[in-house]
Amino acid sequence: MLSKVTGIIFAACFALLCGAAAFAQDAERTPARLAKDKISISVGAPNGSIAPLLGVNAGPSPAGAKGNAELTVEYQVAGVTMVRTHDYYGPFDLSVIYPDINADPLKPESYDFTQTDKIFDSIRDGGFEPYLRLGDSYNNVRIPRNERELMNLSAAAVEVARRYIEKSCDGLGPEIRYVEIWNEPDFKRFWPGDFDMFLLFFTETFSKLKKEFPKIKVGGPGFVVSTYKVPEQRAVAGHFFDYLRIRGIIPDFISFHMYSNDPAEYYDAALFYRDAALKAGIKKAKIHITEWNTEREGHGRNITFGREAAPRITAIWIALQEAGVDASLIYRGNDTNIDKPDFYGIFTADGREKPAAKTFTLWEEMTRYPRRCIVQTGVSLIDRVPSVKGELSPLWILAGDNGKGDCALLIANIGDQELRCTLDAGPSPIESLSITEILGPDADTSSRTVSGDRLLVAPFSVQLVKFEASHAKGSIHMLDYDDSLVTS
Repeated sequence: MLSKVTGIIFAACFALLCGAAAFAQDAERTPARLAKDKISISVGAPNGSIAPLLGVNAGPSPAGAKGNAELTVEYQVAGVTMVRTHDYYGPFDLSVIYPDINADPLKPESYDFTQTDKIFDSIRDGGFEPYLRLGDSYNNVRIPRNERELMNLSAAAVEVARRYIEKSCDGLGPEIRYVEIWNEPDFKRFWPGDFDMFLLFFTETFSKLKKEFPKIKVGGPGFVVSTYKVPEQRAVAGHFFDYLRIRGIIPDFISFHMYSNDPAEYYDAALFYRDAALKAGIKKAKIHITEWNTEREGHGRNITFGREAAPRITAIWIALQEAGVDASLIYRGNDTNIDKPDFYGIFTADGREKPAAKTFTLWEEMTRYPRRCIVQTGVSLIDRVPSVKGELSPLWILAGDNGKGDCALLIANIGDQELRCTLDAGPSPIESLSITEILGPDADTSSRTVSGDRLLVAPFSVQLVKFEASHAKGSIHMLDYDDSLVTS
């Protein structure tokens, strides 16, 4: 028989899966096929930066069923740098840390930090930066019923933040930089009450946190997927930003969530929230995506363990770079039960890598080339900014260099077409390419070095391609757009 906690977690998992599927807008797009399979990839001078989008939700401590693995080493090997403190199903939940909402929030005896301290220490002991979410996990939601309880909860949230901000300044591990107020308050599961009451909670808590900790970046609220995907619900975001504008509240960052297999939707959602904030006069807020993953409905294991998994999730990561997202925390690091391997963890509950964990290591390596470079192929579908309209590009490319003459390409082919590519990075010829590839139904990883400037990009593959480049010494070779290279 399942334990009560495990049963709750199963219910939460099921609701998450069903909820994400319910938010689908239109029929999912299939990547377009190109009329020609030969592509010239021209890499130009740096024109931006590649962000270290290497965060996860939960872990490395076990969560869920008893006997699950501790994953500190696995997180380190994968390249995880940040952990959002959400869905530990007890630790970090305000309803557990501050169990009596009518207790005096200024008295130490009103709090129980026992579980949370252990998890917090495990995050920092592993060298991971805590991304502090103030709120509750799916199974522990408790909101105020009146203004007095709201003020108590707001004060308690500040005291919880105080404890962990101060603990993080002990010089023994990464410090907290970000505090996120709540999680999906626009979803009744996480705020089963009046949304305007949440807005009051947000503004009260934000103001107190900024007064107490002016150097800490404070924001939120972790908008649910449907606020972007369902047209009728987009007004919720506008209402949130207008409420803040009227009260002179300027968050340091805006956070949102997304579950989709279309990389362009991530790009479009980031622009939607940035534009909504700008319309309310909030000009400098950064954009954080604090939950995201592929949509599993209708794909079965193929999108989790199969050949589509690694390239699809990498294309999404590239789209987040294109959108200028400043922080990314995939949901999630660890699964909650060994019998549910299709859940959202990049590792199974016993610590085995899924394709997402394998490709995560390539993302980390790509961030070692932080100067983002211009890329052109001459195919407008590939070169244009990501769009939710029209055809879906089969090829997603991110280029960067390290300022020392070394360049890297991260390439995700989400289509079923083999592509033959030639690289051009300046006036000097490329002598050789060092390629790490993830390919096949088991997401096998292999490495090879090839002479010259040509590479073969297999269907449903991810490649990290490294080479010496001379683009900084000469002008970029810009190709003319050729729409004839795309076929329906």
